[in-house]
Amino acid sequence: MLLHVFEKRYMTMLDDLVDDRFGVVLIREGVEIGSGASYHDIGTVARIAESRQTEDGRRLLATVGEQRFAVVDRLPDDPYPTATVDLLDEGPVDGCEALLVAVGRALRRYLVVSAESGHGGDVHFELSPDPAAASYQVASLLRLSSPERQDLLELPTARRRLEREERLLQREVELLERVMGAS
Repeated sequence: MLLHVFEKRYMTMLDDLVDDRFGVVLIREGVEIGSGASYHDIGTVARIAESRQTEDGRRLLATVGEQRFAVVDRLPDDPYPTATVDLLDEGPVDGCEALLVAVGRALRRYLVVSAESGHGGDVHFELSPDPAAASYQVASLLRLSSPERQDLLELPTARRRLEREERLLQREVELLERVMGAS
């Protein structure tokens, strides 16, 4: 995920990080600034893969989701939102080899068709052999709405995410091919 950080409180948060990781939780409804926003209970640990500071002081971040968590207790938002969380287990991953092959095949097809349709994409992408990491990679590459991404994140196991992602990849390829055939 690409992030553009410009608010003072989030610049402070980046300065306060012990390592290059922080939590991301989607707002369910309301607005973040001020009171009244409600958040989803499941979020993800994001690791900063790359960071660049602009001349005017903003930060551009490339992040990678690493692990899901459940919010246990929301803490005061001073100076930025914080919470107590429990890291979530990804469930059994034994026997996911065939599923990873199928998802990898569907992902390559999606990236090729996406590139052919003018949306770009790295068609030589290497899918992780780790099912949980692979599920995060696929989710980051799919063009999905925030609610669809949240639905994936809330699935209880990496296996279930990969199964859903395979169907989503096939759906997106069919839609892109239909659009390209109509033009």
